[in-house]
Amino acid sequence: MNTLKHLFTSIESKFEMERWYNSYALANLAAGGVSILIPLYVLHLGGGVDDIGLLTAVGNLVGVPASIIWGTLSDRWGMRKIFAIIGFLGVAISFFLMGIVNSYRSLILLNATYILFWMSAASVVTVLIIEKEDRDRWDCKIGSFNVSAGLGWSIGLALGFIWTTVSAIILHEGSGASLRYLFLALGAFAFFGAVLAAKLIPEDVKFERKGFRGRMLEAGDMITERFRYVPAHLYYLLKPSRLVATVHKFGVSLAGFLTSVAIIYTGFSIFFIPLPAYLKVSAGLGNEKVYLLFIANALASALLYRVAARWTRKIGAFRVLRVSLLARVILFPGLVAPFLLIGSTGLQVLVAALIIVFIGTSWAFINISTLVIVSKLSPERIKGQVFGVYNGIIGLSAVGGSLIGGYVAQFGNYLVAFLIASLLIASGLALAVNRLKDVELLGPGGGNNGQVD
Repeated sequence: MNTLKHLFTSIESKFEMERWYNSYALANLAAGGVSILIPLYVLHLGGGVDDIGLLTAVGNLVGVPASIIWGTLSDRWGMRKIFAIIGFLGVAISFFLMGIVNSYRSLILLNATYILFWMSAASVVTVLIIEKEDRDRWDCKIGSFNVSAGLGWSIGLALGFIWTTVSAIILHEGSGASLRYLFLALGAFAFFGAVLAAKLIPEDVKFERKGFRGRMLEAGDMITERFRYVPAHLYYLLKPSRLVATVHKFGVSLAGFLTSVAIIYTGFSIFFIPLPAYLKVSAGLGNEKVYLLFIANALASALLYRVAARWTRKIGAFRVLRVSLLARVILFPGLVAPFLLIGSTGLQVLVAALIIVFIGTSWAFINISTLVIVSKLSPERIKGQVFGVYNGIIGLSAVGGSLIGGYVAQFGNYLVAFLIASLLIASGLALAVNRLKDVELLGPGGGNNGQVD
């Protein structure tokens, strides 16, 4: 713990982080380790990749109303800090229980419980950041939080790698004991995150009447993908009359781009949901190597947000997005190549790691450039509504992509799933190009306050 404390302190200073970010970093550490551990445990229990997809989809569905409920309670009670503490404690208990159960049905229930409590902390973090800062500091502070959360996630993956490497020597890998013990260890980190939250998150934040929903809409969805926030504003999509009225105000370009986002993000989920099972079952890698590859992916994403922002400003958001998406179109099915064409396991892992690093790198550029495009296409008077719909689209895409990816990989094969993912990304990109071909605000320094139609 002392080593981790020293590491987080050094990172705090370099990236101008608040000390309370460390509580979320510890929670991300636990969640990062579990992100691969749960699929591996499903496989150990005799489940297939379709079971992984179903478990993930159920968790995402639970997260949608949970985020709204927690946010509403946060407003009603006029508190934020307590929801971070409740969330981390709930996550810790969920992980402890995962280390005890030995059935798939119990794991589905506990994963849903984990997401339920995760959303308690997730639903208030943007508000905690921006309500203490001037508006012109939001980007800097949210960027710093992204680095903290991303590094925490990566350290959790590293812990999983070390744990599974050592346990493969000490314990029989197929026994499942090492996986259960890792759940318990990660639960302990989530518990320490709750302790830090109680100690470090400030009490003296003053809240304006616009509250949770207004603040979330002002900030948009600027938190890193790796924190896996389920949208807090899916109610925009669940009420048809509101959806039709809102989309009517968007105009052709914005509505078309959001449709392309739905297609593209569905492709992302179709690829990532079966990926751990592919590496474990089809590629034949041990648990430790699976963790190693996901460490490469997470670090590449976490460390390149600032670079992505700089390049987006320099060459234009849509150019950055187009190149990044085209890279994923090639890289997703390309990940199969080293395991088919290379005989040496060590060389297979090395080449696969390089591919996964590029995939992780592309995420930082995709996330930043997409947010910039959505912001620039949005008329100021409805910018909040636009981000509500944008967040909801991503949430629904995660649910649908989880189910499709799991079942295609299980009853077809992994390469087919990866190819479908690439096809959807290419289709979404083609739609975006078509809808934005006459829009002149997406180049370097472009912008017209979102008045595009």
